[in-house]
Amino acid sequence: MLDDFRNRIAALQTFDFGRELETIVEQNANKIPDLLAQQLAAGKDGNNEPVTLHGEAQYSPFTIRYKQEVGQGLGAVTDRVTNYMTGAFYQNMNTTVENNAFETISDVPYFDDIIERSGSVIMELDESSRIEFAENITLPAIKESLKTKTGLVIT
Repeated sequence: MLDDFRNRIAALQTFDFGRELETIVEQNANKIPDLLAQQLAAGKDGNNEPVTLHGEAQYSPFTIRYKQEVGQGLGAVTDRVTNYMTGAFYQNMNTTVENNAFETISDVPYFDDIIERSGSVIMELDESSRIEFAENITLPAIKESLKTKTGLVIT
């Protein structure tokens, strides 16, 4: 029994929580754009504030008419700024993880224009999205990793 206790202590001492967490985020980075797309579709930025265009929380009258005439689905929504017309911006989002941080960008050629109009905060997860990621992805994976590598179980 004492040997088992020593083995668990040794395993726990070598368990690198930070590295495990970064690995989990890296392995699940493909889920972050979906969370971000849901947030943007709701018209919210990383501070849970309305997405703006040059500081305005609404589209211009021209854009409203255009979206109502041409847009389909989320592309026709005009009661909030979604930065969505055809879906290419959302569909081309990808997340990279580096130096204990993640960054989501979109590969569309007009990405820089979107950031200029709405600010980089729109590409950040708000608190509720971060909590959703933590509760559904990070915590279950860290529990499993801790159990596998140390034998300890978090309940």
